[in-house]
Amino acid sequence: MAEAAGAPDESYVFHREKDRPDLVIEVALTSGGLNKRSFFKRFGVPELWIWHQDDLEVHQLNSGSGECESATATAVLPGLPLRDLIECARMEVASQAIREFRRRIGT
Repeated sequence: MAEAAGAPDESYVFHREKDRPDLVIEVALTSGGLNKRSFFKRFGVPELWIWHQDDLEVHQLNSGSGECESATATAVLPGLPLRDLIECARMEVASQAIREFRRRIGT
């Protein structure tokens, strides 16, 4: 997928090698352009996160319908507190955000 014109900002494969990532993260700086959900649906990516206007949209591929659906929790990283992640990602100082997130998850 890396050679595709719409290559993701970040992509992650968990647990084993495969030809597609488990999670794709996009940072949308502007509106419009390529429809990321339909683009990554074509590749069978199970989960897409889009950071847009200081918020995180989580989309998951429904294996039954093949549609990309909005979600409130992550399936590929169960137990990850998305609300805490979003709040920390909004912080202006990266080192402070990392420390705060680690504090919140207990590491």
